[in-house]
Amino acid sequence: MNIKLWGCNWNCKWCPTECCCGLKGVPPVGISIDKLTALLLTLDRDATTMFMISGGEPLLQKEEVLKLIESFKKNTNYSVMLITNGSLIDANFVEEANALGLDRINISFRSLDDEWHKGYTGHSNRSTIDALKLVSEKFEGLTAVSLIPFSNVDASTFRDTCEFLHGINPEFAIKIYCPFCPDHEREESEKRRYELDEIALQYFKRVDRSVYYSTQYRGIRYQIEEDERGYLALTKTDEWERNKEARTSWLKTS
Repeated sequence: MNIKLWGCNWNCKWCPTECCCGLKGVPPVGISIDKLTALLLTLDRDATTMFMISGGEPLLQKEEVLKLIESFKKNTNYSVMLITNGSLIDANFVEEANALGLDRINISFRSLDDEWHKGYTGHSNRSTIDALKLVSEKFEGLTAVSLIPFSNVDASTFRDTCEFLHGINPEFAIKIYCPFCPDHEREESEKRRYELDEIALQYFKRVDRSVYYSTQYRGIRYQIEEDERGYLALTKTDEWERNKEARTSWLKTS
């Protein structure tokens, strides 16, 4: 389950939330955290579920994020994960997140090249690097790092990034996202991702490789609707369950 809080303090030239989640141009839903939590808790709270709080940049609404974490850790058996660019994380937030039992923080790291990072996001990578160090030192849950290797990132540059991150924390969990590409370039793009995953595995024990293998996949989409009396409700608009076959026919297996 993924709830995306509105707004971001960066201005990225390519935003995975807009481009990959179909949210470009979609207006935000104005709703208090208390009402949102009450709605979400009407779902099956006994199911094994990962509840993800993302954005945008969710820590623009730091108090609301803490309320969401508290509600779901108290009232469900969900694992709760925060997805953030890291720039707004501070020691007080980490302390409160630990007290509430936040399971995982996933920090998006765009580039080791600070000038490129400034040109792409409008901001230095310094605050994200500081967050990676702070969370590695103080956070009691799992820390993950999301990497997006754009076309300007070759194997040598990616290796430098992995070596740098390993120097901060060799226990990072790594998730690699590749930007969408035309269908005729997809196989080449997936080969490149596989090669970069192989590099990451030389530095980290935890590298998410689920894209390469068949998995059982279940999805449900809900829409928040308001009736004529002003009452809010969740309406199930779509549900699917299927085996997702590995997309990479070239994958070597033993």
